[in-house]
Amino acid sequence: MKQLYYLRKGSHPLHAIGIVLLVAVLTACSDMNDLHQEYLDRGEDIYAAKADSVAPHPGRNRVEFEVFVRSQRIKTARFFWNDYQDSSDLVIEGQGIFKKMLENLEERRYIFKLVCLDDFGNRSLPVELSANVYGERYQAQLVSRSVGSTSIDVQGKVTIHWGSAVDGAVAIEVKYTDLAGNSKLQTFPADQPTAVITDFKPDMGYEYRTVYKPDSTSVDSFFTDYAPGTLLSFDKTDWHIVDFSSQHGGADNSVDNFIDGTFKTRWHSLAGGSSYPHHATIDMGVVRTITQFGAWITTFDSPPDGDHRAPDKIKFLVSLDNVVWTDLGEFNFNRFLLGEQTFVVPASTQGRYFRFVGVSGPENNMVMGEVSAYGF
Repeated sequence: MKQLYYLRKGSHPLHAIGIVLLVAVLTACSDMNDLHQEYLDRGEDIYAAKADSVAPHPGRNRVEFEVFVRSQRIKTARFFWNDYQDSSDLVIEGQGIFKKMLENLEERRYIFKLVCLDDFGNRSLPVELSANVYGERYQAQLVSRSVGSTSIDVQGKVTIHWGSAVDGAVAIEVKYTDLAGNSKLQTFPADQPTAVITDFKPDMGYEYRTVYKPDSTSVDSFFTDYAPGTLLSFDKTDWHIVDFSSQHGGADNSVDNFIDGTFKTRWHSLAGGSSYPHHATIDMGVVRTITQFGAWITTFDSPPDGDHRAPDKIKFLVSLDNVVWTDLGEFNFNRFLLGEQTFVVPASTQGRYFRFVGVSGPENNMVMGEVSAYGF
């Protein structure tokens, strides 16, 4: 029931204004109570505690959550996704770190909501989490790291020289046969330029694959298909020139440049005082089974397409003792071709020494870049 207030005759005007303001405040307070009455009648909402931290770990068509809980009142952690259409529970038993794996997920980015519950069914405020799930689309774009070359030294140590590093790769696995005939798998860091194997059975070859992780915290690794390794080249640090036909004066023309590991240097036979055939005999340090040879023209002090004063025809011979020699025949050599040219020799060719012979060419003297040998 509303009360009526009367002003006494002769009252001061300020008294009247004060009474009017008082009535307005009392009316506003009454209306405000009416708005909150529903919540006051219902009582205070009670929320369960939230997890202290949650870390998602992506994987192949799955994601793992690592939940850290300090509160002993949390009994269940419930994960929601697909706008609350899907959910899965994680039982919490006391304090600590608890893990939950969600399987059979499509490859895409997900938004998850985590709600914790206590024994009384009270829920925590939701925590939003995002995570990527990877699958066939990610797998399809992976490339295997290339191999530049593979060499073997006189002790049998095999060194794989990798090509350029690839983004996202974490390791390279090499599968080979060891000296006892057992299949072995070794893993090498992806950021290393080489991989060294000391128990390699060289006549069996090897294959390798590249290992990826889409994220540093990923629970799964992804693998490229296995690729065959390259032929074994013989490590030239063990080689020595034991005989040669001639060389021009100066270190830039030395026959030693013929086995220094680069075609950017040259062996220049004596200019104005030599003629074909030109030869160099190499001691490889141990007896090898040779499958092929390689030879290059040089780019030293020449146009970008190389020095064309190389021979047109070459020959290779092998020997076990540097006395008795086996002629492996003549081969055509393209003196205009930049890069390695390879020459396959008969199977089971063995020797500790081999001789390169320039048989004929455009001039009396000869210029060559590099020579290599392959096998086991």
